[in-house]
Amino acid sequence: MSNLQLFKIAVSAFIVKENRLLILQRADDEAFLPGVWEVPGGGVDEGESITQGVLRETMEEAGVSATPNELFGFFEYVDGYHQKTVNLNFICTMNHDSKDPDTTSGEMERAAWVSLEELYDYKFTSEIMLEACKEALRLKHRSVS
Repeated sequence: MSNLQLFKIAVSAFIVKENRLLILQRADDEAFLPGVWEVPGGGVDEGESITQGVLRETMEEAGVSATPNELFGFFEYVDGYHQKTVNLNFICTMNHDSKDPDTTSGEMERAAWVSLEELYDYKFTSEIMLEACKEALRLKHRSVS
């Protein structure tokens, strides 16, 4: 039996607060997709649950504590190491005890809270990421209405 891993698993945290989505800009000196915008997320580490991966990535990249509430979709891509990746998209809620986003300790350069209309002002990692951002804002808006 082979130890071949068909896909890497990654997660994305779509944190919506007051009809605005938290997005992060990758640093200009990053080797993979420099200077573009996305939501907090990344690969799930070996031995880590999906939920633990979401919690770790939101803290590492955005400095916030968030809870994944709903899996609303997925997409596939090839990462910077040429690894086929399945990315799971979660609607998340920022925990009440969480501070404002802080990107000073990681690979992200800036954070912004944006509305559905403002998403078009940003260059995202991919069209798929932009579509997922729009869907997260629509879903969260419907659940609040």
